[in-house]
Amino acid sequence: MKRFISMVMMCVWLCACNSQPPVFVDFEALQPNDVFTSSRSETQISIQALETIKIHSLQVNRGHCSLIHSRIPHAELHYGQKVSAIVACEELDIREITVNTDQGMFTFNF
Repeated sequence: MKRFISMVMMCVWLCACNSQPPVFVDFEALQPNDVFTSSRSETQISIQALETIKIHSLQVNRGHCSLIHSRIPHAELHYGQKVSAIVACEELDIREITVNTDQGMFTFNF
């Protein structure tokens, strides 16, 4: 009986472990416009919820790419909703994005 209970508990534990992150991350280079010309390269990062989640913070290239504008801290998103941030680095230079959520930290490598 103990063996059966152990097997059931192991199965429940393995099934509960979701290997997919609860967010989808995408980014694209921002084109400079005539009104607000900037000499630095900027990239917009979008985070889309794949379930209800709270996002605490965002880190790009382990903190070496600074956030210029962000609505991300403490954002609560439901399935399909997006939030974005603008970072001061080129799209091609982004190698790692870490999203800290109420469900853990998730790192995306590019």
